Amino acid sequence: MRICFCIPHYFQEVLENKGNRYASQKIIKRKEKILSLTEVISNIHLLFGEIHIGANHRLRVFEPVHNECANDVDVFVITDKENHLLDDLKINNSLYKHIQYCGDPEELGFHAHNVFKSNSEQYDYFCYLEDDIIIKDSYFFKKLNYFNNQLNNNLNCLLQPNRYEQFYKNGNIHHQDIHKLYTELEYTEKVSDIKITMNYLGSEVEFEQSRAHHSGCFFVNRIQLQRLMQVSHFGDSSGIDNNMKLDAAATTAIAEAFQIYKTTRNNMNYFTVEHAVPNMYEQIEINQNGDVLWNHPWS
Repeated sequence: MRICFCIPHYFQEVLENKGNRYASQKIIKRKEKILSLTEVISNIHLLFGEIHIGANHRLRVFEPVHNECANDVDVFVITDKENHLLDDLKINNSLYKHIQYCGDPEELGFHAHNVFKSNSEQYDYFCYLEDDIIIKDSYFFKKLNYFNNQLNNNLNCLLQPNRYEQFYKNGNIHHQDIHKLYTELEYTEKVSDIKITMNYLGSEVEFEQSRAHHSGCFFVNRIQLQRLMQVSHFGDSSGIDNNMKLDAAATTAIAEAFQIYKTTRNNMNYFTVEHAVPNMYEQIEINQNGDVLWNHPWS
């Protein structure tokens, strides 16, 4: 498959007392943002690239190894003219293509939509990733294709991954205890009682209509993109509050175009992406004995 990844990326240091909401404006998050974007890009090539190497100890040589998850990938990083961290990345710039957008930086995510439109016949999958959303599952697209095939490529349905944060990242301990935190568990009540059940490696995996659509990303195939291109907020931020445009670019259009599915609480770990610059861990309340204070409201 040919896969297009678009990553809108922005960083401008703003004084902490200015009410900045996103890590892309926080001075203390600069190092994490550099490392996370590096990993976002490098992991795409690590998981889905052609070149895998095996160390043959019998012959004491390195040999090419087949990657059963290999795809032809192109990575586009979309920035404004100067507010970005690309010059600080410790990876070869041949791993991505830099697109400079001359408009309002709040529109970077919506410009990524337009990059998809311009290349709608060139790729099999179109993947929107915020600049700190990392894929860590080699079988990510195999699982996505499996879901679509099981539903006979029903254009009404779109599978979204569960976004999580982890306690350890880039040399920083975000919490003394080891927990995996799913950051978007529920925004609304149950949408439907209907569940979709599939078999995966001998186990059943359950899916339901999502109670929290946002994952900081989305993944559509060529046919799904055609449907997405018809909705009002694909490539157009009209009517969206400026403070919400980053979130909206990842979520609003797909919510207009599809019934969004995620795994149920029984299978949260099946289909995931990592949010690499955590912002929820500080909200968890832990007793001295290490027990989580469940149902404790956060600020």
